[in-house]
Amino acid sequence: PVESEDLGETYSVRHHLYRQNRYVIRLAGSSMYPTFHDGDLLLVEDTTKVPENTPAIVRIGLETTVKRVSKRKGGGFFLRADNPSYRPIETDAGEAEVKGRIVCIVEGVRP
Repeated sequence: PVESEDLGETYSVRHHLYRQNRYVIRLAGSSMYPTFHDGDLLLVEDTTKVPENTPAIVRIGLETTVKRVSKRKGGGFFLRADNPSYRPIETDAGEAEVKGRIVCIVEGVRP
């Protein structure tokens, strides 16, 4: 997880994808590789509910991460990276909050 910041950048989103409750983020890091790459622009739907094992924006304290989210019995989340070199994160009830679901890649930065 990393501290998030507003870069004040503006991006065009195709008309059929636009909704009032959606915004774009620039991904930093390699934990979701190969699904998402460092620098990708991701369209996010502002919601606290996501289907099991769906890539989502999750807030843990002051830090934000993109991981696949599963609910744990008794509360909390199991957060899994797509990159096998990253360990899963387990949170207890109240430690983390889902902030949005990844809708699609708006722009991919590929080598």
